[in-house]
Amino acid sequence: MLRRYHSGRALVTALCIVSTACSAPDFAVSDLNDEPELAVQWAGNPQLAQAISALRDTTDQYHDVTLALAAGYRPSAAGCESSETGAMGIHYGHSALLGVIRGSNPVTGTDPNINPLRPEVLMYEPQLDGSRRLVGVEFVVYKAAWDAVNSQPPTFYGVPFDVKTGHAAHGHADHYELHLWLWRHNPLGMFSPWNPKVECL
Repeated sequence: MLRRYHSGRALVTALCIVSTACSAPDFAVSDLNDEPELAVQWAGNPQLAQAISALRDTTDQYHDVTLALAAGYRPSAAGCESSETGAMGIHYGHSALLGVIRGSNPVTGTDPNINPLRPEVLMYEPQLDGSRRLVGVEFVVYKAAWDAVNSQPPTFYGVPFDVKTGHAAHGHADHYELHLWLWRHNPLGMFSPWNPKVECL
């Protein structure tokens, strides 16, 4: 199933989201240099490589956090998130892309769409000088909204989203999420939730 996006969103027909339309890719990621201009190289799945390259192109502007704020992204009150495995940084979420219902507890949203070029969350690593460095993005869709119109969980070209329910959803309603470390190499893998190279100061 290929999803189309209209009404102010880029028309996206070449990117597969639903798992029934894609087989799991057999790929390996080369060492990803921290220099943003270097392309991600994937073996065995050129379409995935193109999707990641396109996503890097569309999020490149958000290295300037002021542009992220102007686009509607806002920092989470949770601050910089870390664990024994690594950190995620500070999440900047876009409530309109999530369809967040104001005042909902736990936080939930009504938007069932995933646009591969417009992630719902940007992740920033705090720096010693007080600035914030863009390190990755996260796609998020609330489970009830997605499941209401889709028969299968979401994937990004066959890469399955993680499912967060109950306590693991951290104050949010049950949801699907997928991290992509586009701008900081993650030795645990491009799609791992935690990155040991990212730190919370």
